Amino acid sequence: NLPPTLIVNTGSLASLQVGEELSGVLPLTMPDVHLDINEQGGAASAALAITRLDALLRAHRPKALLAMGASDTLLTCSLFAHKSGVPVLRNDAGRRRAWSRPGEEMNAVLLENLADCAYISDLATYYTLYRMGIPTERVLLVGNLADNVMHRAAMHLVNPRDILTRAGVATETFTAATGYALCTAQIESSRSAHDEGLELIAMLTQVTRDVPVVWATNPATLREIDVLGKRTALAKARVELAPALAYLDCIDLLRAARCLLTGSAGRFLDDAVALGRPAIVLGKGIVVPVKSTEALQLSTALPAGKLLEVLAEVLAHEPEAREIPAFWDGGPAGRIALHLAEWLPKQITAGKRSSP
Repeated sequence: NLPPTLIVNTGSLASLQVGEELSGVLPLTMPDVHLDINEQGGAASAALAITRLDALLRAHRPKALLAMGASDTLLTCSLFAHKSGVPVLRNDAGRRRAWSRPGEEMNAVLLENLADCAYISDLATYYTLYRMGIPTERVLLVGNLADNVMHRAAMHLVNPRDILTRAGVATETFTAATGYALCTAQIESSRSAHDEGLELIAMLTQVTRDVPVVWATNPATLREIDVLGKRTALAKARVELAPALAYLDCIDLLRAARCLLTGSAGRFLDDAVALGRPAIVLGKGIVVPVKSTEALQLSTALPAGKLLEVLAEVLAHEPEAREIPAFWDGGPAGRIALHLAEWLPKQITAGKRSSP
């Protein structure tokens, strides 16, 4: 009995492209609206986000807002929705990362205190919320939505060799016994992009001493690599650039990779955990080993000098068979919908929220 879902994207345009690509994988299609907000814009961005979200709230009169992520814009929109009488629900609540960007963890804490209901994926995240003082009646264990997507994407497999060939990568290197590592870290567009780019490239060069790397790059990262004049050096070091790979292409490459190398944004990290692949976060001056058999918040940041030691530990073992999660049925979204169908009418009847 729930109305159709409207996706309001406050993040990058890349998320829109992912949504379009998954439209052939997921069972339902839904409208997708991008607020076109620059995260770096400060007060101007916040004012623009409120104005544009207000127009959407008036046009669609939603029954609830489901907050996914931890950006400044998402926090601004969630607070405005709350003040407008729209219930705010928090997905993947309680997740903490040892490499969180400045302000990201604070945003997550504020969102979880603001939310009328928090959906969690495991007991580790429940304990995080419990220590914050979030009442148990506001918390519901539903499973991980990344598992939900992987469950359906498994029906659309493509051979990694075909993907690499299409991307112009010499497949012989990456079908050897050593396998390959998939890198999804990007050089962020900021004042510090030059230094961060050099640090990331230096880390990847270290990695290739033990295993070749396929680097799934976006256009901004490719431009920065060319500005730094590192394209030839990367090729010599066995780092193959694979630009403009689609979301499902990266998923299929990740299935066959020895490990994932990601940046502080954690691109494809949840997917790696869902697929049972080990991962290494390459941050500013740190590396974080992420085991697919442990909750993400148990991962500990180590000095960047430990990179080769961490990599050796990863490559010394075949990926462990992941214990099948309790909710590995492609159904977390369905459980959220069933809960909302029962919970939302009670909120309106009790007068806690205005009728949509």
